[in-house]
This record gives sequence, C-alpha cells and structure tokens, in this order.
Amino acid sequence: MDMMRYLPKAFESVCYVLDWAVKEHGYDKAGWRGDPPERYLAAAMRHYMKLGDDLLTIDEESRRLHLTHMACSVLIALDLLLTSLEDENE
Repeated sequence: MDMMRYLPKAFESVCYVLDWAVKEHGYDKAGWRGDPPERYLAAAMRHYMKLGDDLLTIDEESRRLHLTHMACSVLIALDLLLTSLEDENE
C-alpha cells in the first residue's frame, strides 16, 4: 500500500466525490455491495462521454471533475469484481 502516498490528490478527489454522493444522495457508505460491476462501468462511460476534448470538464451536480467520477466508478467496479473472484475462491 506504499504506492498510495504517490497519488494523494487523486485519492483525495475520489474520496471527496464518494463522500459527496453519500451526503447529497443519501447513499449508504459501500452501498454498492451486491450491485453488478457493469452498473459502475456504465456510469464511468457516461462521465467519459461528458469529457469531450476537455479533461477539465466539471460535473454540474458535484462541481468536481468528470474524470474523478470516472475514477470512482471504475474503482467501485474493480472492487466488486475482485470481491466476487475472492468469494468464488473461498
């Protein structure tokens, strides 16, 4: 986990958006457990489509980068997939 310290701004931004979603939309923390990973890959693609040619495009609701929302969605999908694989191997 030593490498996390080399991406502090990225992790801070991702955690901000996750916290924002909990507060703004009333989502449960880790409420994605049990959801299919494809749901979050689709969300990542929606944010990707909003980027266009500008990586600095801001999400209107959160006032954060669409790129950050993409990262959140991809990390959630990855976590769901890895958890599923781990469960299968137990």
